[in-house]
Amino acid sequence: PNRALVLHNGTRNTIDLAGENYQFELYFPGEKEAGRRIALTGEVPPNGLFVVSSEESGADWKRRANLVVPSVLMQPAEAVVLRRGLNDSG
Repeated sequence: PNRALVLHNGTRNTIDLAGENYQFELYFPGEKEAGRRIALTGEVPPNGLFVVSSEESGADWKRRANLVVPSVLMQPAEAVVLRRGLNDSG
């Protein structure tokens, strides 16, 4: 199955994802803590996109992806939160 998360940078500045410790947190039904975390690396240019794709996604998604992660990290979630300045704790 094709699974991807897309981050849009609507600013006029490049965002350094790893330098500022950005990560996606995935929350699952009934849980108060994040069930999965995906540490982001690379940069997002001004008004640009950053695509995170599952390794099981089709070739088109993986070709467009800036980051390909294990499929277990891309399970369907109830909520996805983008955090900055946190250490990846798992």
